[in-house]
Amino acid sequence: MQRVTVIINYCSNERPFLGACIEQCARFASEIIVSFGSKLYSGADEDFAHIADMQKKYPFVKFVQYPVDITIDLKTQKGVVNRPHAYWHNLARWAGVHTQIAKEWVLFLDVDEIPDGDRFLFWLQTHQLDAACTYKLANYWYFKKPIFQAKTWEDTAVLAHANLLNENAVFGDAERDQIFAASQKHKYRYVLGNDFQPMIHHYSWVRTPEQMLFKLKNWGHQTDFQNHEQMVAHVFKDHNVNDIVHNYQYQQVQNEFNIVVG
Repeated sequence: MQRVTVIINYCSNERPFLGACIEQCARFASEIIVSFGSKLYSGADEDFAHIADMQKKYPFVKFVQYPVDITIDLKTQKGVVNRPHAYWHNLARWAGVHTQIAKEWVLFLDVDEIPDGDRFLFWLQTHQLDAACTYKLANYWYFKKPIFQAKTWEDTAVLAHANLLNENAVFGDAERDQIFAASQKHKYRYVLGNDFQPMIHHYSWVRTPEQMLFKLKNWGHQTDFQNHEQMVAHVFKDHNVNDIVHNYQYQQVQNEFNIVVG
């Protein structure tokens, strides 16, 4: 079976997802790297006490810190043209790439993208991957609560061989889509498990009002949206999903990994 290193982009505001993400990845990964910044992208302080606690709880995981200096001009940084804040996400992944040991397959996740570890392991055991190809894995998408699952699938997580991972592949406006495009051979999208269902659950906007507002103000896409307070107020005005990002249709499902955000 192919060996897989998982590189997880992380900050402490995403703590409701870290344990589940690590524990599911541990079912199939030969190496797990959690990449976090010296500060949040707004310049706010990172919670290093929390990071230290997670290092103690998961001693088999490598936690890697990269420098975040908000005084630099993002528009002049490597690879970015139209989306300067993408630089931080790329730098986080590059820090993980630099510290991997196996140098074989690399799965790039954000921490709120939680794989079904057993199903992903079975898929790896039954598929021979081509090192000259890249793969985007289909995912379920959730909004507001971990029981609100969109009926539309997405594919954000990227699986690529280490041979393809140079600076030009990692640093760019398109972030992981740039890594996906690094293959000059076949590119596979919406990759499903052996049961023809997504193997990843993306809890992108599963937050309390406070967590959602914090994310909007401190993450790498902070300039993609305006009127943050108004957005959050609209989402939580009642018990409906109120998806104002994609306006997907939703179904109610079980809380797959017992995610608790509040």
